[in-house]
Amino acid sequence: MNQHLSKGKRLMFQYIVMLIILTLISCSSYQTKTAASSETTLLDMTIFQIGKADSMLLMSGGKTILIDTGEDKHGKKIVNYLEEHNIEKIDYLILTHFDKDHVGGADTIINSVDVQEIITPNYKRSSIQYLEYKNAIAANHIAPMALTATYSFTAGTAEFTVYPPQKSKYKIENDYSLIVSVQHGSNSFLLTADAEEERMDEIMKHSVVEHTFLKVPHHGKFEDNTLEFYSMVKPKFAVITSARKRAKTVSALEKLGTKVFVTRDGTVYVKSDGTSISMQQ
Repeated sequence: MNQHLSKGKRLMFQYIVMLIILTLISCSSYQTKTAASSETTLLDMTIFQIGKADSMLLMSGGKTILIDTGEDKHGKKIVNYLEEHNIEKIDYLILTHFDKDHVGGADTIINSVDVQEIITPNYKRSSIQYLEYKNAIAANHIAPMALTATYSFTAGTAEFTVYPPQKSKYKIENDYSLIVSVQHGSNSFLLTADAEEERMDEIMKHSVVEHTFLKVPHHGKFEDNTLEFYSMVKPKFAVITSARKRAKTVSALEKLGTKVFVTRDGTVYVKSDGTSISMQQ
């Protein structure tokens, strides 16, 4: 009888220990999944204060997307920012077009950071900055994707759609600009590079225009269809990349109820959790 009780106690003890182990494993797995889920549901964007030039860094789900690189002098500033934040790889470098204030810093960044993919519009340009960029991609054995059709990819829970220009020739080079739309939960971001009147007409005709956030086209320059474009986008937030105040543009957006930031006042930091957006400058 005593031996039988002793054996029963041992079995009960082993059963309890096994339950404890399984509970701990389950809790650990849940915490890991929760942490991973939290990381992938956030989208962070930094819009650099670099005068009348464009560069913005987006991060979600462990992936890094850099859109434009400012002028020559800004390449090192962007590289320093990446190093300070322990960012060793750029998954996608999107060069919206080849103006010096968008492609100028590309060679410095490509030669300093591990760039996985480069996305550009499908045209060429004769300029020192473009030649430096071409030399950098050749030296690093990178073959860019020159888009002629809409291209999509994901980063965490953020869905990126890149819209190329609809035509092969434009009178104004800015109208070759790639337009990037980012969908993150119920938040959406429209990043319009230097699109001018003809390109904005294309956007209004060929894509979903209404977005929560707008990177204002061409540093806040006014075109004949600017007010129509703003009215269709209906942004809650907007950022103008400019060294000037752009009072007319700010006023037009504020009349729509938009909260406006201008990079002349500092770098803009944007955070989306898929439901709400927070902005800091």
